[in-house]
Amino acid sequence: MLHVCRDEWPIVKAAVPPAAAVAVNPLLGLDVRGALWPALAVAVAGQVGWSVAAARHAGASPRLIAATASVNLLLGPLIITFKIVLTH
Repeated sequence: MLHVCRDEWPIVKAAVPPAAAVAVNPLLGLDVRGALWPALAVAVAGQVGWSVAAARHAGASPRLIAATASVNLLLGPLIITFKIVLTH
């Protein structure tokens, strides 16, 4: 059981920055719905950052690192588009 928790710990760590963005938003006067957008932006930024880090760690060329970042950066607006279309 502990082995599984250790293997899945990165999922918990990935949720911390968006959760922190949501936690800070009441201090900025945003309601729950307004807090979702900054959290989504932080999650997309994390997605791009982790993809670049993984590509660099794997020894990818600068061109492949840039391609990886671009693909993940394009996935962010796609996720946001799905959120808008599916919730409105």
